Amino acid sequence: MGSPSSEPWRAKDETQRMITISKGFYMQTTEVTKGQWFAVMKTRPWADKNKAKDDDSHPAVNMSWENVLKFLLKVNGGAEWKKRYALPTEAQWEYACRAGSTTAYSFGDKGSMLSQYGNFCDSTSEHDWRDSSQNDKYKYAAPVKSYKPNAWGLYDMHGNVNEWCQDSYGDYLPKPTTDPSGAISGWYAVVRGGSWYTFAPGCRSANRLRVLQKKHEIDLGFRLASFPKK
Repeated sequence: MGSPSSEPWRAKDETQRMITISKGFYMQTTEVTKGQWFAVMKTRPWADKNKAKDDDSHPAVNMSWENVLKFLLKVNGGAEWKKRYALPTEAQWEYACRAGSTTAYSFGDKGSMLSQYGNFCDSTSEHDWRDSSQNDKYKYAAPVKSYKPNAWGLYDMHGNVNEWCQDSYGDYLPKPTTDPSGAISGWYAVVRGGSWYTFAPGCRSANRLRVLQKKHEIDLGFRLASFPKK
């Protein structure tokens, strides 16, 4: 988990370490869509945002970490403690994103290939940090499954919208760890994956952000992890 010291654009909080995930889990193949959110919550938190197309196939956005917990309470039948469904831990998220790879991205080290696998700040964007050499065909969020999946069949692990993880943000423990779950408490949670607003290095497998748990953003979404019945 994390990135080697030789990886370009590596941040200080990506210290590489050995982790063990002791239990099997499933990862949703796409980000939770607007259609899925509405089917559960009957609300449209993105409705008044001019950069968010109101289309069921697009990822649900303008999500705070706290909003997501309310969604989980409903999909778990009002019994969150059962955790049939949950946000993935940061370790589970990175493991799923990498899909067996050890490179900067699940598809290799070349950010020049990113437009094949994800939606990021490319030539369609008006932002100064855009990559004018690539065109992923979407200025804002794209419908899920618009790009190639990783080796395990998971879509949009790089780009499209940032994804909340279960963990509160904190430094990694500097030793081998089994089933890490991040900081015990805090105002910030971990966000992974990058988005249409992010330049290519921010979509790397190891890249991590800290975001206030109550913050809503037009490029903030999530996907679910689920766990086999015992």
